[in-house]
Amino acid sequence: MVTKTNFDMDDDATLDFPFDWRGLTHGVVGAESDWLAVGEQITGAVITIEPEGSLQLLEPVTIADGRVVAWLTGGIVGVTYEVSCRITTDNVPARVDERTIHISVKER
Repeated sequence: MVTKTNFDMDDDATLDFPFDWRGLTHGVVGAESDWLAVGEQITGAVITIEPEGSLQLLEPVTIADGRVVAWLTGGIVGVTYEVSCRITTDNVPARVDERTIHISVKER
């Protein structure tokens, strides 16, 4: 599945950023392969932000239907942040995967 990985954000904004593990079985247009198996669920997600400090994660993170949504606010104009989402699934044994996006903070 082709997923956008670079975003712009104003330093005064509060925005939601989805991390998507849904597969073809979820009807995603342009998906090239399944990731989650039919019936498999994400049971945990950890969001990390580099550099730490100024771009803030608002809790709670939402996990639903093969997606994790992180709400972010703040940041310093001119800084690009690397935001990673590491998930665990209910598969036995549990599967673990990580996706990363880049957020450039700009005056908009």
